Amino acid sequence: MKLSEMFPARFVRGRDLPGPILVQVNAIEREEMHPRPGVTEQKYVLRFERLDPRANRPTLLPGVSRSRAGYGAILRKALAEQIATVTGSDDTDEWIGKYVVLEPCQAHAAGRDVLSISARAPKIKPAAEAMHDPSTVASTPPVEAPPAT
Repeated sequence: MKLSEMFPARFVRGRDLPGPILVQVNAIEREEMHPRPGVTEQKYVLRFERLDPRANRPTLLPGVSRSRAGYGAILRKALAEQIATVTGSDDTDEWIGKYVVLEPCQAHAAGRDVLSISARAPKIKPAAEAMHDPSTVASTPPVEAPPAT
């Protein structure tokens, strides 16, 4: 058994992503963190569901624990700004239900290079979003059944 299966991470990090993944935003939560002994910080957490882009079904993200609200990633300012650009809103309440692609990226933090998470818009509309978007419906008239003989 892998250590990541025995001790899953509480939050998704860049190194946990196998590459770009399609997600649907479930919630933004404020959580208490303990980065060092005796230190407490309040941080925002992006809660999301990883989706299979073809079937639009939730899929697992190995090595990361999942809460009832979905997987979580600590919401840094840069990531929040990228999601705001993708969703077209800086109001996090409007992010709920939106589709975003999360992918690993190189970043410089605390004097060292780390693998972080960035966000971008999906290149194609996910199946569920396309079903509800009138612009993706063909404009051909319905076909009538032939008369019974």
